[in-house]
Amino acid sequence: KIIENILENYLVLDADVFFLKPTQFIQNGIPTMSVGDEHHIPYFIHMKKLHESFEKVHSESGICHHMLFNKKYINEIFQLVEDKHNKQFWQVFILSVTEHLNHPLHAEESGASEYELYFNYMIKYHPDKIIVRKLNWKNISERSIVTTNVSGLDYFSICAWM
Repeated sequence: KIIENILENYLVLDADVFFLKPTQFIQNGIPTMSVGDEHHIPYFIHMKKLHESFEKVHSESGICHHMLFNKKYINEIFQLVEDKHNKQFWQVFILSVTEHLNHPLHAEESGASEYELYFNYMIKYHPDKIIVRKLNWKNISERSIVTTNVSGLDYFSICAWM
């Protein structure tokens, strides 16, 4: 809604991701979604605060440090949240993050994930509009990047939080 003339499908890629192999994000005209193994409960609590229909519906995680989003489905999510709360989506999204209240001020806990929200929404409401695939990837700590074997990986993420 903010970036004029943005394409219908757009890739969001975390800044700490390094692809090692050519990677396609659309196969036979259908966007692909990669998966991870994270299961951070505060993300799903946050999703429920946005709308009661938002829930984890897939055994794997949408947390994989990148995602191809589609404007049409983002607008659907925004509309559901805005109709329920009578506020703009971004306001509800931010005000619904409360995970930090459970930790000391210096903690770096994450209380929301747009990747989990979109991933599970698409699987629940538009499973025929995506392809879920598993790429070979891993999180690598800043301290171990030099000693980590990345051969065979499609990509890796250098995480400051590790």
